[in-house]
Amino acid sequence: MPNQLVEIYVHTTNVSNSMIMTIFGIYLHAVFVSFTLGFPLAMLAWLIKWYRTGDALFLNYSKTLTMVWAVNFALGAVTGTIVEFGLLDIWPTSILLFSSSAFIPLLYEATIAFIGEAVLVVLFIIAIGRWRAGYTLGILIAAWLLGSLSGYFILTANAWMNTPFGLGGIPHALYPFLPSYGPDAANLTATLNLAALLLHYTISGSGSVALTSMNFTSLVGTYLTNPWLPMVNPDAIVTTLHTLFAAYAIGVGGAVALAISIRFFRTHDNKYIKLLKPPPLDTCRGAPHRTDSPRPLHGR
Repeated sequence: MPNQLVEIYVHTTNVSNSMIMTIFGIYLHAVFVSFTLGFPLAMLAWLIKWYRTGDALFLNYSKTLTMVWAVNFALGAVTGTIVEFGLLDIWPTSILLFSSSAFIPLLYEATIAFIGEAVLVVLFIIAIGRWRAGYTLGILIAAWLLGSLSGYFILTANAWMNTPFGLGGIPHALYPFLPSYGPDAANLTATLNLAALLLHYTISGSGSVALTSMNFTSLVGTYLTNPWLPMVNPDAIVTTLHTLFAAYAIGVGGAVALAISIRFFRTHDNKYIKLLKPPPLDTCRGAPHRTDSPRPLHGR
């Protein structure tokens, strides 16, 4: 065995730590993200109803849910950081994935979607109940769209892990029961190095230890030569649609509707029924004049 491979046997105690961090981090992050994507839909419905009816009930609950939304967004960012720390620091071989197939999606997620969403969340907190309807609702919709776009970029990287589009016939050559995955855009030498290293240390009973070596990635080399391919992965579209629609349903139906329904059954107050009803279909009609706010939603 070459001397440079001896350093594979390091960080043994971090294997269990990385598993705990990534498992809890991913599941908690998924819950918070579902709420972050679902809450704006309820807030949008209530603000439209306040705009049309002038009933302060909808504005007050929109403001309350806005504060919950902001706290939930912060918790989602924290748990997302925990996941990244577990993957990149304790599992340094993940850099092999993030520097090839996940580089473009995660770059756009961090620099465009996440930062833009964070700015708009703060701006919406300032705007709600103070600015015009077009501005307030526009900020909310834009924040929701950027949050969904952030989910798309992350899910694109995740979809590639399940369906490695761009590896061509390499997976089939290594495991005959697998199909071909798109064009041949993988570095064959790096793939063979990766397979040989994992096979060698798995047979010796140290496969997971090999994955935690800081030098493992450099021993493999550059993996995917075209980092744009994951963005056109057919599986990414299916994964994104399924996951995002599930998040919307969990955030609105699983959290907001459940909380309000529980309040109704405890108090039998009809105001909670009003909150559960969706906006009327004729939302394009003009709204009556407001007297409950010095700066009504439809005008300063």
